[in-house]
Amino acid sequence: MAPSIVLVGLPHNHPAVPADLQEIVRTGLEQAREAVQTLPYPVTYEFLPFTPEEPIDNLKNALKQRNVDGVVIGLGIRGNVPLTPFFEKIVNAVVEARPGAKLMFNTDPKSTVDAIQRWFGKEEAPAYTADVPLIGS
Repeated sequence: MAPSIVLVGLPHNHPAVPADLQEIVRTGLEQAREAVQTLPYPVTYEFLPFTPEEPIDNLKNALKQRNVDGVVIGLGIRGNVPLTPFFEKIVNAVVEARPGAKLMFNTDPKSTVDAIQRWFGKEEAPAYTADVPLIGS
């Protein structure tokens, strides 16, 4: 059966995403979706936008309503120091809502496919260099 993967991340136009990166993130999310479709095995993939302003129960409910084998948490959440408590809530929500789901992390939207490959594909994912500046750098 094809693994079902959810990418949890900020919407590209969220205020926590710097204005000069919003279009890059939007394009990267589209490229991630396209890249997943090129994997040599079937994968069900969905981007699930989630923001700190939403109740964490919304995420838990969304995850419970889906068959989820793995959750990728985006760098826009993990790499943004003020969002650390939000990141922790997401990790715990995943553990609670989808016990046994693999937690995966990307370095930008396009590297989502690398994270999927690390857990559901070939033994070693290809090296990847992010071409999107880190938030705060």
